[in-house]
Amino acid sequence: MKKRIPVTVKTGDRLGWVENAMTAYPPDQFLTGLGMAPDRKKAERRSLTELEKPFALNISGRTKMQIEALGAFPESLSRETHKLSVKCADRALKVAISHGRVADVFTEKTPAETFYALAVLDRHACVNQLRPMITGMDHQLQEWVSRFEKADVTMHPSDGYALIDAFLCREALDAALAAATSGGKGVPLPVQPETIGRLLRKK
Repeated sequence: MKKRIPVTVKTGDRLGWVENAMTAYPPDQFLTGLGMAPDRKKAERRSLTELEKPFALNISGRTKMQIEALGAFPESLSRETHKLSVKCADRALKVAISHGRVADVFTEKTPAETFYALAVLDRHACVNQLRPMITGMDHQLQEWVSRFEKADVTMHPSDGYALIDAFLCREALDAALAAATSGGKGVPLPVQPETIGRLLRKK
């Protein structure tokens, strides 16, 4: 998360607060997460959790789909692939959510004290960090695939793990990028997962 900026708790009309917050953080420029709880810290944690959800869902769905697209592997490689997918998903989520912060807090005193926290994430800043990371990994993937497609080049187990890791981390980051863009689009994948799967099964 970004460095915490002190946020003053506001009071008054809750609907007015929500309306003002949506005006200040328009959805085409910001992703938002709203949390509510009897105490402020819990409300803030919930707002950040809500902010993470679209990223986590996108990343989880993409990595699962691409693992299936790679095809069947021996059990040991399959286990390693799933371990790498978890690591890549965690990393991509942390990178994306690093642009999130609690921007506004409101409290109602009656009928019982309730805090409302609004977490926001700047779409543009997030995209500007993720896109260069993805394009850099794309160049690396293309180089590796070109190398391993040569008939006289043998892929060692460590090469296979590195290739899977790069591919899944690239796809996790791209899924985060798609969640951050208002149009839901990422960077087109330059190497198909079926090609990578074939190379990993190459004898």
